[in-house]
Amino acid sequence: MSSKVLFKGLRGVIFDVDGTLYSQRCIRKKMSLELIKFGLRNPRQLLTLLRVIYVFRKERERLRYHQPQVEFSLEEAQYLLPAQKLGVSPALVQGIVQEWIYLRPLRHLRKCKLPGVDKFLLFCRKRRLVTGVFSDYPAEQKLKALGLFSFIDAVVWATDKRINAFKPSPKGLEVVLKELNLAPHQALYVGDRLDVDAKCAKQAGVPFVLLSSKAKADHTLRVKDFFELASLVFDDGFF
Repeated sequence: MSSKVLFKGLRGVIFDVDGTLYSQRCIRKKMSLELIKFGLRNPRQLLTLLRVIYVFRKERERLRYHQPQVEFSLEEAQYLLPAQKLGVSPALVQGIVQEWIYLRPLRHLRKCKLPGVDKFLLFCRKRRLVTGVFSDYPAEQKLKALGLFSFIDAVVWATDKRINAFKPSPKGLEVVLKELNLAPHQALYVGDRLDVDAKCAKQAGVPFVLLSSKAKADHTLRVKDFFELASLVFDDGFF
């Protein structure tokens, strides 16, 4: 189907990162191996490490829908809340998260990059479509590790002081639109989660495409990979 029908007036494409530009299943397998190796050398520390990561992720998800009565820092809260649950210092939580969620996975990202993403971004450049990223997690280092940073015109993440809100809040997406000088109808947001990415796009008034190989029982526009996405965005796909 022609992009002139689906995305009339399209001037830019904005992406989620985790699960959209690289495979979450792939990176989880590689990080599981790292955890096993770490546990064999440091069995006493492994339990603490796993508990911190689990509670951090759980509390971070709860923060998506947290509406504080007073102004607060999401960057600080994401470490403070799990620390309070675990009875440890926020510094300990932050140190573990920085190492195991932010830094260690970087070495594996290029091998987990989804097929066709480089070519899709190159075609965006050739067709003069601007590109952006809005992610819940800091994205610049990930984009550099993926070899994609040079293709992206604007990078925004939820804990940035300008945003201070996780998806499905549309605030981050609205900032990307402003940086790219796009009206909502001129952009397309590509993500892998209906519960946060699709809702975020809807609240911002931006057309959305779900990138997922799994069948979904709703009416959300879905593609299984970047090759199928290209056939929707570019009249001639990659050919």
